[in-house]
Amino acid sequence: DRQTQQLSGGEQQRVALAATLVGDPRLVLLDEPLSMLDPEAAADIAAVLRREVTAGPGVVIVEHRAAELDAAGLVPDRTLTLGQPAVPPARERTPRRPGEVVLDRTLRDVRRDADGPVVLPEVSVRLRAGSVTALTGPNGSGKTTLLMALAGLLPGTADPASPGVGMVFQRPENQFVASRVGAEASYRADPGVARSLLERVGLSG
Repeated sequence: DRQTQQLSGGEQQRVALAATLVGDPRLVLLDEPLSMLDPEAAADIAAVLRREVTAGPGVVIVEHRAAELDAAGLVPDRTLTLGQPAVPPARERTPRRPGEVVLDRTLRDVRRDADGPVVLPEVSVRLRAGSVTALTGPNGSGKTTLLMALAGLLPGTADPASPGVGMVFQRPENQFVASRVGAEASYRADPGVARSLLERVGLSG
């Protein structure tokens, strides 16, 4: 029954993750989930991500703190870079458990708003269940824009035929729709499943 704005950054990230997973999405988009966390909280969230999201859905992560993801065992199956990379891309490896294709789309002329400039002229994305894809690139290269386009949150990018997609924002407070943790995790979902997910991400109390 705690108010979401009273939670720490790490707790907010866990609530946002639980509220996203409760819908059992086939694809999870994570926009810098460690960006505002201290090292201990970042390690906790990275461990939750490894345990939860690599078990089934396809995952796309925008994250600059790759070493902390790696330390928790969440090593991307592949790394994609937008724009000119500031550092060499991380090594790619064979996907651990390639599953069915959960998203196969080509986006053209992606804009942040209807009247704004084109951020991504064209990008094709094919993602499989159980795989983790890291999206890298300098600030302003279009990483968050691509995630929001895949989630159908930008003008002209909604696609009713796309599979279920859950997204955790870089600033989780921007996606909360309820003022209490339990209500947020169970919004438009089964309360029992929400309680189970809150327990799995370390918020059972």
